[in-house]
Amino acid sequence: MKDIAIYKLARIEQAIDDLSRAVERLERAAQSRPTPVAVVEDEDMGESESEAALRREVEGLRADYENLRTISRTISGRLDSTIDRVRGVLDAP
Repeated sequence: MKDIAIYKLARIEQAIDDLSRAVERLERAAQSRPTPVAVVEDEDMGESESEAALRREVEGLRADYENLRTISRTISGRLDSTIDRVRGVLDAP
């Protein structure tokens, strides 16, 4: 049981790391991409439609990342508590 819990936690942590790297790549790509010749300006924000779409996508990915971090921390705490209880049972006389 302990091995399964550790395996699941490791998979969650790997997913969070992967998502973090993906967000970083998107941010670098958004910053380094050339400005298109024909730009349709958003009157309210002064940004092109493609920039606005990228911004929304990055914001969504950041929200997903933060959600996964929160879930990972919660699961990690629960796993630690469970492991401590199992150790207590195994160490009991």
